[in-house]
Amino acid sequence: MDVFSVYIEMSQNIRHYTAARGYNDQDATATVVIAESGVDRYIVSAGNMIELSDGQQLLQRVLELARLDKAELKSLYKEQLRRPREEGAVTGAGLGLIDVARKSSEPLQASLDELGAGKAFFTLRATI
Repeated sequence: MDVFSVYIEMSQNIRHYTAARGYNDQDATATVVIAESGVDRYIVSAGNMIELSDGQQLLQRVLELARLDKAELKSLYKEQLRRPREEGAVTGAGLGLIDVARKSSEPLQASLDELGAGKAFFTLRATI
């Protein structure tokens, strides 16, 4: 169930991001891959084009989450859950990303490859 949940979270994040940015079909193309890696381990990887500035912020957020242990991730998740949401506020890299980090058996990994014209390709990898 965790593998499926992470797959859905990554797919929805990509869909919401590309819709919010008004990307056309070509720019909204993304890849989500699930691969088995050893006994009872799966790797869920997702990649899509993103605005470079958004990618830099997201990469920093992933690196911050990767430094936290399970107890710290749980605490952060609960804190984020309690935080009031403003109506109509744009969200991103919040509760869902923290949940992916919590479900991962290893720290999240991410990369950002600059494409030019203010765009980049962002990749996120979770081991479940």
